[in-house]
Amino acid sequence: MEELLRDLTKVEGMTWVVGSGKLVSENASRGIKEPEFTDGWANVEAENWHFHLRLGTVSEVQIIEDESDSGVPLSYYVRFVGPEDETLLRCYFPSPDRDGDGRLAESQTQGLKLFEEFRDRHAGRQRVTAVKRRRPATG
Repeated sequence: MEELLRDLTKVEGMTWVVGSGKLVSENASRGIKEPEFTDGWANVEAENWHFHLRLGTVSEVQIIEDESDSGVPLSYYVRFVGPEDETLLRCYFPSPDRDGDGRLAESQTQGLKLFEEFRDRHAGRQRVTAVKRRRPATG
């Protein structure tokens, strides 16, 4: 899991979402540093935020490809799952359908390539699975 977290901090443009449910913190990866690992804890720190994650509480890591029923990509992210199936942390890859400023654009194949390379490198390792989800199209 340490290598997986290190690799996530190397991807530019990630959004780190800490927590779920009633309290969620969304954070840009600006100024993110390589994580530190001490006594079973991971410390991830960026320019103006940080968090501590007790690695022993992570029961599974899911590498998720989320798309609509019509096959349109919605998001690509990594979900750290706690012992009661709660979401501890999500790390969203830059959208392959948005440009560097977040505006809709022609498909940005580089963003999808980053996700696929990450998935192929980490899926299948201990407690790490690749998941493809289909959601009803909104609108």
